[in-house]
Amino acid sequence: MFPWHNSLTAWAERIDIRIDALGLVTMLGTKEVDLATGRLVVSNYFGLLPLLGAFVHADNSFTERLPGFTLYNISAGVVTTEVCGWLSRWIKSHEFETAKTEIEWEQRDRPARWTAICIGFFLVSLPVNGMLIALTVLSQDWWGLANALSMITSVIVRTTLIHLNHRGIDANIEAANADRKSKCNKPNANELRNQEAARAEEEHARESDAINIAPPAVLPASTSPSQVAKIAVITDDSRIVSMKVDGSLVKYLFATNPKIERPFLYKATRWVGWAAFAVHVISLGMAGLHTQIYTVVLLISSTVLAVSHFGCDDFRIGLGDRHPCWITSKLCVRVGKHGLDNYESREERGGSNSSVSSTAAVHENKTPAQGGRRKLKLAGNDEEAGHGQQPKGFGEKQKKPPTRQDFYVWLELNDEEDEKMIAWGLIPRNRQWQEVYRNKKEEHARRIARRM
Repeated sequence: MFPWHNSLTAWAERIDIRIDALGLVTMLGTKEVDLATGRLVVSNYFGLLPLLGAFVHADNSFTERLPGFTLYNISAGVVTTEVCGWLSRWIKSHEFETAKTEIEWEQRDRPARWTAICIGFFLVSLPVNGMLIALTVLSQDWWGLANALSMITSVIVRTTLIHLNHRGIDANIEAANADRKSKCNKPNANELRNQEAARAEEEHARESDAINIAPPAVLPASTSPSQVAKIAVITDDSRIVSMKVDGSLVKYLFATNPKIERPFLYKATRWVGWAAFAVHVISLGMAGLHTQIYTVVLLISSTVLAVSHFGCDDFRIGLGDRHPCWITSKLCVRVGKHGLDNYESREERGGSNSSVSSTAAVHENKTPAQGGRRKLKLAGNDEEAGHGQQPKGFGEKQKKPPTRQDFYVWLELNDEEDEKMIAWGLIPRNRQWQEVYRNKKEEHARRIARRM
């Protein structure tokens, strides 16, 4: 056929090369791996194991922004769709309950975790990866050895890239702190006007020899950038979660991707990742059967552990406690629920009484079978007008699922923030909806006042 065909065939037979489709399994699970590693939370014990879809780290797609996310800074009146990639992946990787979840971000130093590092390296990573290397060397499976070394290289590449992104987030936090200090040291416009008014009054007092002069009026100070900001995030599947964070960190932390301090090292690491992935795809198909079985079992098992967040700080999210989840060495997050126990309707608190709350919402429904009679739907209990019949389960405590109105009540928005939410379309311009929201808001305020 072609002059190079015979020589290439002879070379393949001489070195016994046979590339099969098994190497394609390394391309599976890319979406799950992108979501698991892109949230930048590393497992304390299984973070040094190889994963499927290693090329998502080489092409840096695990740091790209995800479409469909919108961040609302309610306190500052700012809305943006430029949500950083790691935050959107962290939110998307958890099944947060709509209108219930409350996320609090904290800036503090992480305690030392040498115990977890030693356990993860000496008791998990070293035996698992070392056993694969020993297996290939003892069986003289050199293609299998190349496969094992490429997998270890992919682990080093992934760890390095995630570490550099952690350093970038910490650099953004330091930039936010420096910006806040500069704003605090620099007097704002109100303070300058107050100082000028005070000097003018002093000069006037000296000129007129006045003794009792009223102090100059002090203008209200502007909102401090370090004030806790109320954040609402709408996800790509229309879920909403609330977050609280230092107001000076919102721009640098949530709307800005991590600033890579050493871009050349980052790019060189990605090149090494591509080379390791190419070797992995080819060598896996050339390796012995025992090496292939061990590799596939290892890749699938470690990927399942990573996707399920096993061994990560955020594995305990949803268990009822506010266990800190460390993103970097300077940033942690606590996840809890809004005051569900503090917010119960009057009917839930007095469900054993036969009386129905007078503040319940009334809905009028007409059906042909009822002959146009009105049906009252009172706080989850149905009672037909003109009939004293009580529905089944009446008198028992029944909890209604929280609504978007309850979510806004727990945020404790003031009138100005309510106007922002209306302008953004998060609060509908429906009078009946707003009336129910105001009633719940007043009831929540009275409950807080009684507890004080």
